[in-house]
Amino acid sequence: MSNYYGNQPPQHVVVYAAKESWLAYLLWFLLGNFGAHKFYLRQNGMGFLYLGLGLIGYATAWFVLGFLFLIPLWIMMVIDLFTIPGRVRQVNGHLHYQGAVRPY
Repeated sequence: MSNYYGNQPPQHVVVYAAKESWLAYLLWFLLGNFGAHKFYLRQNGMGFLYLGLGLIGYATAWFVLGFLFLIPLWIMMVIDLFTIPGRVRQVNGHLHYQGAVRPY
């Protein structure tokens, strides 16, 4: 069966929006203890690590054991404060390299 494109099936194009540093910082500030900024920046493994540490840490914080989970989480969040711009550039560069984002 022929269509407007000839015998070729239509191609589907998926366009991903570029990531924004300000949004990553907002997620870091509001939901950083649960890894929201990591999920936004496509670091799902680290996002689940933050989520697990945050949930276990806050659930057991009343019992001093929780701080064994929260202190490493907070240290990683301080590191993220300085590494978010580089990660945003890396994610956006990967999207541009694949041709997924159209430059305007």
